[in-house]
Amino acid sequence: MLERWYTGKRAEMGVGMGVPMQLESVDRALNGELIEVADTGTAGTVVTLRHGLGRIPRGMVVVNVVGTGAVGWYRLSNDSAWTTQEISVRFDRNNARVLVEIF
Repeated sequence: MLERWYTGKRAEMGVGMGVPMQLESVDRALNGELIEVADTGTAGTVVTLRHGLGRIPRGMVVVNVVGTGAVGWYRLSNDSAWTTQEISVRFDRNNARVLVEIF
């Protein structure tokens, strides 16, 4: 859990000391990593992507596509399992350049 803090300055009655207050808590487990895939290859073939999350990812989303048309991804039950360093996915479009977020 990542916690962000700020100091609330008090100006009334000549008091200039800051009072630390918790601003928000962010669950680090949901922080993602952006990875550019220069070429998805032939549609339906397995593409292995290396990541630096340090844990097994919970999911992936295509953030941006260079060119026209949407690009989706999927996995088959016999595809290799996702690990703390790599994931394997299949894209449904030939030779696309995409930006994905792994989280």
